[in-house]
Amino acid sequence: MERLATLTKSYEQLANETNGLRWLKCLALAQGNSELARDDFKRRYQPSLKVLALVEPGALATKAAVLPGTTTTPSWAGALVPDPWAIALVTAVREATIFARMNAMVVPSHAKVSLDTTDASEAFSWVDEGAPKPMSQGSLAAQTLPIGKLAGTNVFSVELARASDGAADSFFRRRLIGGATIFVDRQALDPTNAGSISIPKSLTNGVTPTAPGATASATATAVLGALFTSRPQAERPVLIASPATFSAIAGSGTHPALAVNGGTVLGVPAIPTIGAGTKIVAVDAAAVGVADGGSEFEITTSATLQMNTTPDNPATPTTVFVSLWQMNLIGVRVERWISWANAAGAVAFAATAT
Repeated sequence: MERLATLTKSYEQLANETNGLRWLKCLALAQGNSELARDDFKRRYQPSLKVLALVEPGALATKAAVLPGTTTTPSWAGALVPDPWAIALVTAVREATIFARMNAMVVPSHAKVSLDTTDASEAFSWVDEGAPKPMSQGSLAAQTLPIGKLAGTNVFSVELARASDGAADSFFRRRLIGGATIFVDRQALDPTNAGSISIPKSLTNGVTPTAPGATASATATAVLGALFTSRPQAERPVLIASPATFSAIAGSGTHPALAVNGGTVLGVPAIPTIGAGTKIVAVDAAAVGVADGGSEFEITTSATLQMNTTPDNPATPTTVFVSLWQMNLIGVRVERWISWANAAGAVAFAATAT
């Protein structure tokens, strides 16, 4: 059972996400006019005084009139005021991925990351008085994390954006936050993703798959066993699979602490994600580094877009464009910067549960 403090924090985060998405809709309908958006927000959602305070004049200022920033102007950054809704949405996107949920090590991008591949206890032993102390040379695998950028544009009708009910809020959350999250998780767990100079390779790429067992439960046990075989010093193992796979594992009746939305398998934390597909993946979270550059949300009602999942680049005479203004549509673009890396032997997986 979760503690009250945990539930309260989760509820507060969900409330911030919902209010952030609502404000985004109001701002889009007002075509970027904060005053009109604030009035619409107050009329449609009757926010509490605490929430209302965040949309009062001055609270949503993102940048004051300032001189160009220089290293000799120490007070320059003080004029920048973060948008509380933006913070809530960026936090929601960051915390939804498997990396945040497994508490992976946060590292900078474009920098060499050293991941220890040995047992640190090898440097220690009992010694007699006056005897020489043992020495140990660590084994580090240096990797450089590229800046991985992903982007997606969702187009909604103005009528949908005007809807004030909870179903509309859930739809926006699934499309904007859920879509980016599933994409990252799927890319991180897809063994065919070998990466490139601008795309991080998956955690499972290059790993020999573990043969599945007769049941999903047996496969989960085998995958965990493979992880500890390849990395006996694993500190923080986690098991990743889809809700459907965890349902099959829980159905065996041998894992009472497991449910569709997570729990534990043999005492190992279970992280559900649709991005896992049919795979069962075991990871030592202590040997995974993630560089999370955050995300950006941009809205427009006047752009002309290619309504295509694979847009022409460059555009050709046959390229079809759609005017958002003419079609009474709103475009919301989400851009995300994230990269990851893992130490050798820190991942094991089975391609299917059975």
